[in-house]
Amino acid sequence: MSYIKKTLTTGETIIVSKRYHWVFWFWPLVRLIVPFLVIICGIMAWNGGVFSPFVMTIIILFAASFIVLLFVLFIKHISTENVATNKRVIFKRGFIRSDTDELRNENIENIQIKQSILGRILGYGNLEFGGTGGSPVVFKTIPNPIAVKKEIESMIYET
Repeated sequence: MSYIKKTLTTGETIIVSKRYHWVFWFWPLVRLIVPFLVIICGIMAWNGGVFSPFVMTIIILFAASFIVLLFVLFIKHISTENVATNKRVIFKRGFIRSDTDELRNENIENIQIKQSILGRILGYGNLEFGGTGGSPVVFKTIPNPIAVKKEIESMIYET
């Protein structure tokens, strides 16, 4: 059972629950794979195209790094929750230790969409909920932030 479901109060229901957009996985993997390929190609060119024990050691180290990175991203993905209920918005992160940012719906003064050019093209962005009585709550790298904002605003202004 998720942290959010365990902390729901009487009469509170989940309206929107979002996980990370697929681009969350893409950039960290590119940052690992591209240098790996550059280094391997450079060593192979310098070494005359021969797979020496040195080259194999580097390949094994990068493969291990790749597996560790996938594991870390997976843990971050499953341990992060972006939820809007009929009473509050909640951003929870953490696997063993958890940190939450919450803002009650009646305290929300504005909802900002933060999207880069690539975010606009690929359909992801951040939603920042600002309001009285606390720090802003940010839903990071969520898919289709405009539709999520509309859904949350219609729920907030409905009550």
